[in-house]
Amino acid sequence: SIINDSKSTSYSSSIEMLKRKNNIYWLMGGIPKTGDKFNLSKNYCRNVQGYIFGVNQKKFSLDLKKKIKIKKFFNLSRALNELFKDIKKDNSSNKTILFSPAAASFDNFKNFEDRGKYFNKLIKERASYKPIAHLINKKFFWNNEFFVNKNTLIPRPDTEVIVEQVLKLTKHKNMMNILDIGVGSGCILLSILKERKNFYGTGIDISKNALDICKINAKRLKVDGRTKFYKTDIDKFVEGNYDLIISNPPYIKSCELKYLESDVIKFEPKLALNGGVDGLS
Repeated sequence: SIINDSKSTSYSSSIEMLKRKNNIYWLMGGIPKTGDKFNLSKNYCRNVQGYIFGVNQKKFSLDLKKKIKIKKFFNLSRALNELFKDIKKDNSSNKTILFSPAAASFDNFKNFEDRGKYFNKLIKERASYKPIAHLINKKFFWNNEFFVNKNTLIPRPDTEVIVEQVLKLTKHKNMMNILDIGVGSGCILLSILKERKNFYGTGIDISKNALDICKINAKRLKVDGRTKFYKTDIDKFVEGNYDLIISNPPYIKSCELKYLESDVIKFEPKLALNGGVDGLS
């Protein structure tokens, strides 16, 4: 069950909603006040795991800290990610998610009710396995935050090894022109350009929607003046000369797509996943 305490201005009132509940996952958008009273006796509620996101996590109520397990996060996406991991491990049938948006830093929402509605929407979409990166339209990669949506593959931490190796190879290079085949969100190429101020990059992709996302990220990272993008297949691309070519192309065999996790196969573009019959096509 999901309980939304959207009109609360104090966490004390949130406690009233937890009577006789078991296995509670309490997402707190802010820091509980020292004066708040937390009656978390066994007769009231049991097995409470708290997730605090926002600034000044160290200053939350000591009274609360003594009574429930606390996990602290700098932002909502990390808190949500951990919350859903814990829920997935919980095999009990009686699970409750309580959202207390008091003091939450949702900049786009001016009142608690709107924040609550937004959070309920996130919960329902995540319950259908929609990736958190798509829910909040951003993903951190290398040293930067990238805008993402359903039109691009979500940047993976293991892909950072490409950036790392390129930076090692080009350590003593003053200027280079790089081509990224299947540029997608631009996370690889743009991360390199951000690190190497005199490098230039060209990204190609057969998806116009992906290129639109890449252009947004290039502008956000302030490297758009050193980039060019083309909608084309590599077999038809004959523009320019390059010192280095990089690519992280689709490599999953068509027959194996059905075995991917639900949050991948249902929401990420198959064009960026399907590597053909042999995974190399």
